[in-house]
Amino acid sequence: VFGGGGGAFVNKTPAGAPAAPGGAALQGRAYVVPDDVKSVAAPVLAHRIALGAEARMRRQDATSVIQAVLDEEPVPVEGA
Repeated sequence: VFGGGGGAFVNKTPAGAPAAPGGAALQGRAYVVPDDVKSVAAPVLAHRIALGAEARMRRQDATSVIQAVLDEEPVPVEGA
């Protein structure tokens, strides 16, 4: 689905780094949970995704592709 090379790595998005803790703070928490990260992932990463021909033919946009990945990928659990 993804075209290009390296993909969208979090370490390449310093502007998006404060977004998840900001969402946690708005919820009254001093810590970040996986849902905080998921809620900002698409807006932060969408402009860094180059869709392949198949995705473009299906009229998918980067935001929907990112959301699909987030929905399919389980949240890592420490010690599992």
